[in-house]
Amino acid sequence: MIKVIRLINGEELIGECKDEGPIGIELSKVGIVQMIPTQKGVNIGLYPFAPYAKEEDFVFKQDHILTTFTPDVDLLNNYNKMFGSGIQIASAGSLIK
Repeated sequence: MIKVIRLINGEELIGECKDEGPIGIELSKVGIVQMIPTQKGVNIGLYPFAPYAKEEDFVFKQDHILTTFTPDVDLLNNYNKMFGSGIQIASAGSLIK
């Protein structure tokens, strides 16, 4: 399951949740979620977390996590394009009737 975590420093990360327990959350294929202001509003950018690391899995301690949540369809699609299978999920408003 793909989860977003917001750290106490304000940084938001997205990744595949491998394990969640009292010590922390283990995420794989982790990306940093960044808000990018544009003339038309705000876009979301995704960047690899620790691209220089050999590991693909990271454990984030509970004391450093403010909250966790499931990403919306747009963020999930962006994540899948960059880190996952590339499969896109249609949002309810984009279905043809």
